[in-house]
Amino acid sequence: MGCTSTFAQVLLTGVVALLMSLGAPQPASAGTDGWISIGPEYGLIRALAIDPQTPATLYVGTWGAGVFKSTDGGGTWSAVNTGLDATGVRALAMDPQNPAVLYVGTWGGGVFKSTDGGGSWSAVNTGLDATRVEALAIDPATPTTVYVGTYGGGVCKSTDAGDTWSAVNTGLTNPNVCALAIDPQTPTTLYAGTWGAGVFKSTDGGGNWVSTGLTQTRVWALSIDPQTPSTLYAGTYEGVFKSTDGGGNWSAVNTGLTVTDVWALAIDPQTPTMVYAGSYGGGVFQSMDGGASWRPVNSGLINFYVAALAIQSETLYAGTDGGGVCLRPLWEMMGVPSLEGSGAAAADFALAQNYPNPFNPTTTMEFSLPHSGFVRLVVCDVLGREVAELVSGQLSAGRHRVTWDAGGVPAGLYFCRLTSGGL
Repeated sequence: MGCTSTFAQVLLTGVVALLMSLGAPQPASAGTDGWISIGPEYGLIRALAIDPQTPATLYVGTWGAGVFKSTDGGGTWSAVNTGLDATGVRALAMDPQNPAVLYVGTWGGGVFKSTDGGGSWSAVNTGLDATRVEALAIDPATPTTVYVGTYGGGVCKSTDAGDTWSAVNTGLTNPNVCALAIDPQTPTTLYAGTWGAGVFKSTDGGGNWVSTGLTQTRVWALSIDPQTPSTLYAGTYEGVFKSTDGGGNWSAVNTGLTVTDVWALAIDPQTPTMVYAGSYGGGVFQSMDGGASWRPVNSGLINFYVAALAIQSETLYAGTDGGGVCLRPLWEMMGVPSLEGSGAAAADFALAQNYPNPFNPTTTMEFSLPHSGFVRLVVCDVLGREVAELVSGQLSAGRHRVTWDAGGVPAGLYFCRLTSGGL
C-alpha cells in the first residue's frame, strides 16, 4: 500500500530526513513541514526532467553550469556535461519511450543530444539557424519527431531525432517562442507561446499556425490537461490564463495569485483540476479547482523564485533561481490549507520533527492525539512508496513516542505521515 492511500482524516504531516552514510546529504530545511531542498544549488534552474520508468533519476538544466543528474531522488548530484559546449540550459526533454535519450536546449549553442542518460552530449544543429533555444517538445507517439522553440527563429522541427531541422513558421507572426506544448492525444496539435504575441496553434504538426484568442501577452509556460486536452493553461508575465476550447477563447484565472509573473506550470495527471504555478518572487501556488482560485503552498520553501515545475510519482519538484531543486509530496498539500505558510499547528495534536535528524540508524518521533482512535504512522520515500509502518492500531489520547530503526534502508530523504480515522 502506498502513502497516497485515502484515510479518514489526515492530521499533520512531518518531514523526516535520513542520513545513512557520510556521503548522504543533510537537508537544508530539516525540522519544518513542507518543501525540502535537495540541491544542486547552481544558480537559475530553468528545466527539470524525471525518468518516468525510474523516477529516482532526475536531471536539471542550469543557467551557466550545464546539466546535473541524480540517480537517488536528489540525494546526490553529478555534473554531466561531457560534450556540452554551451552551459546556458533553457530546456530539457526526455524521450518518453527511451529515457536514456535526452535533448538540451541552450542559449546560443542550439540543441545537444545524449543517448546514454547524460553520459555524453553531441550538438545536433544541422538546419537550425537560430541557436537561442527556449523550449523543447517531443511527440509522445513518435519520439523521433522533436520541436524546438527559439528566440528569433520561431519553431523548428526534426523528424529524424534531431539529425536535421527545418523551420515551420507559416502563420507564426512572432519569432520569439518561449514555450511549446503538444496535445498528448492528438500530437499533430501543438501550441507555441511567444514573447509578446500570446499563443499560436497548429493542427498539422507545425505546418501552419494561427493566432489563438490570447494575444499581446508574454508567455513563459504552457500546460495541457492530459485527460481533456482542449483545456490548457498559459503562464504569463500577467498571470495565468485558461482555455477550455483548445485555445479559441481564454480567461484570466488569477484569484489569489498574488504574484503574476508565472514562469512554470504543472498539472496533476491523476487529478487535472489540481494545477500548480511557479512564480518569480511568490513561490508556488496551488489551485484545486482548475485555476478558479489559488493559494500559496510555500511552507519550507527557501527560495520563492521558481522557474521550473515537474510532477512525478505524486511528488512536485520545483527548480528555483539560487535555491536548487525542492520537492514536496502532493498529498501533503491536500488537507491543511489553514496552516500553509503560517508556521501554526493544531493545539491538541501534532507530529513533531524526528530526533536526531540526520540520523544513523535510529531516530525517534513523537506525536499527540486529542482523542483515541485508530492511528497509522508510516514512513515514505520521496516517490511516495511506503518503506516502514511504525504504528497501525488503536491508541489512546495523549502523547506517544515511537523509534524507527532504519538499518538496511538506503540513505536519502524520507517523509513521515500520521493519519487517524477516529478524530
